[in-house]
Amino acid sequence: MLAQLVRNSRRALDEGAYEKRHGLAGSRAMAKALASPSIISEIKFASPSAGRIASGDPGRTAALMAGAGARAVSVLTQPYLFGGSVENLAAARRAVGVPLLMKDIVVEKEQIDAGASAGADCVLLIQAVFDAGHAGNMEELLEHGHKRGLDVLLEVHTEKEMERAARAGADIIGINSRSLDTLRIDDGLFCRLARGFSGGPLVAESGVRTAQDVRRLRACGADALLVGTSVMSGDVGARVSELVGAL
Repeated sequence: MLAQLVRNSRRALDEGAYEKRHGLAGSRAMAKALASPSIISEIKFASPSAGRIASGDPGRTAALMAGAGARAVSVLTQPYLFGGSVENLAAARRAVGVPLLMKDIVVEKEQIDAGASAGADCVLLIQAVFDAGHAGNMEELLEHGHKRGLDVLLEVHTEKEMERAARAGADIIGINSRSLDTLRIDDGLFCRLARGFSGGPLVAESGVRTAQDVRRLRACGADALLVGTSVMSGDVGARVSELVGAL
C-alpha cells in the first residue's frame, strides 16, 4: 500500500495537481499551537481503509472544526484514494485562522511549494517513504519546508523510525497507529513508542474515536491528537467538541 500511495503522488504530480499557486500565506505556527493540549481535526473525504467517508465544502468544514475548538486543522491534498486537493487546503485557509497541516504523501519539493502557496503552516513527511527508498533525501525536503516558512511534522510507525525521526530536526513528531502497508491499527503502538520521549510536540494519529481514547493517549504523552475519519463520518462540530472536552 505504501508503494501505491507514492505512485499516486507521482501520478498527481505528472497530472499537474500541484502546479497552481494560490498566493496565500501561512506561518510556522503549528508547533507553537500544539504547546497546549490539542485536537487536530482532519478534513478527509475518503481513505484507503474506509473508502468514501463524506462530502461537503472544505471551507465550511474547517470553520465548523475551528469553531468547535480544534486548535489546528489537517487537510488532505492527495487526490487519489483520499479525495483531497490543494484547492481544499486553500479553501480552508480562507475560512479559518487556525494553523493548517498539509496532509499528503510528499515526495517532491513541488508539493511543499503548493502547500505553502495555499496557506499551510505545516507539512507532513512520512519517515517510511524515505526509509523504503520511495523518495529521495528526507533532510532536503525537511529543509525546503523550513525555507518555505512551514513547520514539518514527521510521521513514524516503528521504533527504528522513531529513533531516526528524533534525530532529524523535525518540529513535530507524529506516531501513526495505522500501518501504511497493512492499513491495520495497533491501539497500543502510541504508548509503546512514546515511552521515554522527551522532545515535542508529539501527535497521536489514527484510531482516535472516543473521549476515552483521548484520555488514554494523553496519559501516554500525546500533546495533540489528529482525528479524521471518526469526525468526518458524523456531526463534525459535535464530534470535535466532544473530543476537545476530553483533553
